[in-house]
Amino acid sequence: MTDYLDPHFVRALCRDPERRTLQDLQIIYYGLLGLEALRPCRDSVLRGLCKIVRYERHHANHVLYYTGELATSWYILLSGSVFIDGSMFLPRSSFGKRTGGSARRPNECFVLEPSEMIVEGEITDCVCVIRREARNRHGQFLFFQPACPTFEENDSLRTLRLKKKLLQFEIRLILINVSYLFTQFLLRVESQLFLETVRKLLSKEFLTI
Repeated sequence: MTDYLDPHFVRALCRDPERRTLQDLQIIYYGLLGLEALRPCRDSVLRGLCKIVRYERHHANHVLYYTGELATSWYILLSGSVFIDGSMFLPRSSFGKRTGGSARRPNECFVLEPSEMIVEGEITDCVCVIRREARNRHGQFLFFQPACPTFEENDSLRTLRLKKKLLQFEIRLILINVSYLFTQFLLRVESQLFLETVRKLLSKEFLTI
């Protein structure tokens, strides 16, 4: 699933953003321009992303992020697949953006297979604090610092819970496939019965003649 990935594009993304040349930025720009997830973005936004986006590759069964973590970045999948809250995300799709005004992750993200992705944003440690800008009801700007997430469960319990969700998703897919195969079987049986009925009727008509 990596046939369409330009090695020059990947090489430019791997380079430190502060050390990217004009040629690197141009290669990244045209690479981002072809991604459906970024089509609504204006040209100025795309050129700004060229200076901050980076490349990451993760192995299968890796937990990309956990529920409750600060959403300091979002992703565009280049290859592979990830699993989030009962849904599977495939290449060219974006995920990990903040939803509902919350600064924390509402769900875990589980890497299903070796995956390559573009990351926008900076990854920070728990001790770091993100400064976010918002408006209050009077239209004035407020600056607040969300506290670091507190985890009630350790990483192993979260991983088990995520694997359980993934297993449920796989079971659901199996049931759908079984239902489809059973439907096809019934259609074949009905078609065979119909043909036999037609043959009997035709044979009776020939006998009467």
